[in-house]
Amino acid sequence: MHDITSEIESIASELVEWEKKISFAAKVLKEKNKAFGKMFLEENLFIKVDSFDGGNITVGGIDGGLLKKEYHGVNIILTRAVCARFSYKDMKLSDSKYYPSSFPSPKFKMLNSSFNDSDFMAAASIERLKSELGLACDMLGEDMDLLLLDGSVVLHPSVKADKGSRLRQDYDSLLKTVQKMYSESIGCGVPVAGIVEDSRSQTFVKGCEGIVDALIMKDLENVRDTHFLTHCLSVGERTSIFRTVDAGDKVPAELKGFENNLFSFYIRSSEFDRALRVDFVAGDDPVALGSWIASAVFSMSRHNSVYGIPPVIIDADQRAKLSGDELLFVEKEIKKRTGNLSSFSELRRNSRPI
Repeated sequence: MHDITSEIESIASELVEWEKKISFAAKVLKEKNKAFGKMFLEENLFIKVDSFDGGNITVGGIDGGLLKKEYHGVNIILTRAVCARFSYKDMKLSDSKYYPSSFPSPKFKMLNSSFNDSDFMAAASIERLKSELGLACDMLGEDMDLLLLDGSVVLHPSVKADKGSRLRQDYDSLLKTVQKMYSESIGCGVPVAGIVEDSRSQTFVKGCEGIVDALIMKDLENVRDTHFLTHCLSVGERTSIFRTVDAGDKVPAELKGFENNLFSFYIRSSEFDRALRVDFVAGDDPVALGSWIASAVFSMSRHNSVYGIPPVIIDADQRAKLSGDELLFVEKEIKKRTGNLSSFSELRRNSRPI
């Protein structure tokens, strides 16, 4: 067998050196602590989060579950979205409610098998987001101070459907739902913020060009924001609020008309967790609103030292999850009514003999 010990030692050494360079760049930036350019909205790059004033707040958290499976002639998608609503008094949980219920039945959709793998994945993502964001629009009519989503308020670039695609009608419907959520959030005064657990963005790092010299920026070329900011942020600190959409970028279809209403910041809410990205929708004064959202998120999340996510999101996640049991139930109910149809038989790769 090939001895890989020396290769592992080499990789480990490179990793340690890379981490040292990132740590050094963070130290330089932290000492400067001055924002630069049009992207950042505040003078300082790193800001201490204020304690939450009042301590009384009602917060909604929305998450969704997804199951999908391919068969010989058809594809199945199951989705479920849940909103947990927590009421706090003196920042202690006093009441909880769930919409449409604590464990709602999943929604079911069947597609024919001529979808290729990438189209099927896109179709599943679109269905999940329609379910979650549609619920968000409904919840903006409820009595709450803040609505949190598990994930960004901006669609991931991978969620798309080209003109002429069979997914285009569903995709256009999703775009309308996104814009409706933005509009209603601004109109009713209930902020919507997206909690991005594992952001892969480099927006913050790239925004630091001009603040530190080119050699240091070279060391950050392939570094994610969350990786870098773990070295920059102490517990209870956030970054300057910055624009989610760069003015030089092409504006995605769902953001047109709202590109100046979308903002972001990173926050470190727990000692042993990484920096967390928060995207939010704002009408006027995004700095004041972002600061308020940061205080609320920190106050709710700070008590878990290893997982700095607001508890209302964690609860919604647990209730929205779908297991194989729901899929088995759908399979049995279909077969009761159809018998063993060829179109509903397992793919060979899922039924190989052991």
